[in-house]
Amino acid sequence: MATILPGWYTGRVVHIHVKVHINGSESGSSTYSGGSTVHTGQMFFSQDVLNSYNTLSPYVSNSQSQTQLTSDGIYNSATSIAILEMAYFDSSIGIASGAVASMTLGVTPSTTEESK
Repeated sequence: MATILPGWYTGRVVHIHVKVHINGSESGSSTYSGGSTVHTGQMFFSQDVLNSYNTLSPYVSNSQSQTQLTSDGIYNSATSIAILEMAYFDSSIGIASGAVASMTLGVTPSTTEESK
């Protein structure tokens, strides 16, 4: 999957939503149905990453003030924090060269959101 870093809006730090499903089925290239949801959460970027990329186009033109990681209410109330690990294509250039992010999520398949 290829994407760009999300933009930001007032009151929330930059984040990506994630939902983990199990035991469903894929039909076609973009439809997943059935099964259970075992995790819904948000993934965050380190403040250093956020400070770096908000100086690049098109993000530099966003006139809304950027919420800091430690000022985000969802981040502060989370029982576990998911910070994405970033690797830059060219470490001498940094985020302007492009990057990949990764994270390993551990979930308990027997604990579905429907059973909480």
